[in-house]
Amino acid sequence: MLFCCLIQHISLLRQQEQQKLSEEQFHSSSLMAEKKELEDKIASFTKKISENASDLAVRKAISVIDSQSTEIERLFEENSNLSTSHQEAMGLAVQWENQMLKVTKGEHLTHQKLLLKICRLRYRPVLRDIENNLMRMKQESYAVAL
Repeated sequence: MLFCCLIQHISLLRQQEQQKLSEEQFHSSSLMAEKKELEDKIASFTKKISENASDLAVRKAISVIDSQSTEIERLFEENSNLSTSHQEAMGLAVQWENQMLKVTKGEHLTHQKLLLKICRLRYRPVLRDIENNLMRMKQESYAVAL
């Protein structure tokens, strides 16, 4: 009976060990499954982080491009304003030049008229004397001819 009890006890211990082994194997399997699940999550997170980093780099590049585009637009507008100002300045310069030419031409004409008047005043008596002398000579030659 003791032997029988001992065998039962050994059998019971074996069953308990088998059950523990089975539980340990189940626990090991569940840990392996959990490990696989965690590795998959890590891979997924790594992929998302990589995509987010890529998206962040793209957003930063777009931001830089947008900033540069805004600067280019500002420079084009400034260039347009400068071009308009330059054209206005050139128009004013042409107007000023035309006015100066008119004034100079007017002054030149006034100067020419003044010189003509001076010449007339200076030479009028001389021309009168010549005219009078010619008239006298004509009269004398007419008188001699008669």
